Amino acid sequence: MTMQIKDTVYWKGERYDLVSRLGELLSEWWEKPFHPECFGIKPLRIMYDCRRYYSATYRVKDNRLYVANWLIHATEDGNYPPVNGVEPILDSGGFNHGARYDNLNIPMDITGVIILGKGCKPKRSRWPAGPDCYSLTYELTFENGVLVGTKETSGTYEDPHADSEEQKKRRVQALKEYLET
Repeated sequence: MTMQIKDTVYWKGERYDLVSRLGELLSEWWEKPFHPECFGIKPLRIMYDCRRYYSATYRVKDNRLYVANWLIHATEDGNYPPVNGVEPILDSGGFNHGARYDNLNIPMDITGVIILGKGCKPKRSRWPAGPDCYSLTYELTFENGVLVGTKETSGTYEDPHADSEEQKKRRVQALKEYLET
């Protein structure tokens, strides 16, 4: 499995990875307000590390979440129309052959929780994807697009792929039994 490009969130002047979504922020719902096809763009997958075909930068400003920037990696037809009045900056010479949209400032009227992460923890599992791999994490709660709560949650997430002590003992015992036969 290829690690995916993380979206970025700027909050209180700091840059964080958008690690996860909780509650009502189902994947399909999250994509709906800001999916390329809503703007006449047909994304094309050219990289395995970006299964959504685009990446975004978000900003929390005046207690609201906004889409700030957007990077479309490629399209089926090469069409990159303006988005929210912003013209694309085309990248014809780089690896992506896509387009970047800066300063979009599209409000996200979401309800639910997003998890932000920063800094990688040492000695973590083989799947560096969830909030458990970050040394600093926050949960931001939104209602109808307004930030209504924040909570530092550093160190509260368990690595879903780590073995418990009991699982380790069972694996060692199974290996011993196998070697004895």
